[in-house]
Amino acid sequence: MNPYLDEDLTMLAEQARRFATGRVAPDFLERDQTRVLDRTLMREMGQMGFHRT
Repeated sequence: MNPYLDEDLTMLAEQARRFATGRVAPDFLERDQTRVLDRTLMREMGQMGFHRT
């Protein structure tokens, strides 16, 4: 067990993994090729605290 990872950080990592798997990954290649910013996705990330909106 990593002594630097407490329960809160572990839960945050799990939340980020689920979000990335469920929302970011499915259309990643299309967004990457077209270079179109998905504002809804960015808004959701902000609401979850992954970046500032």
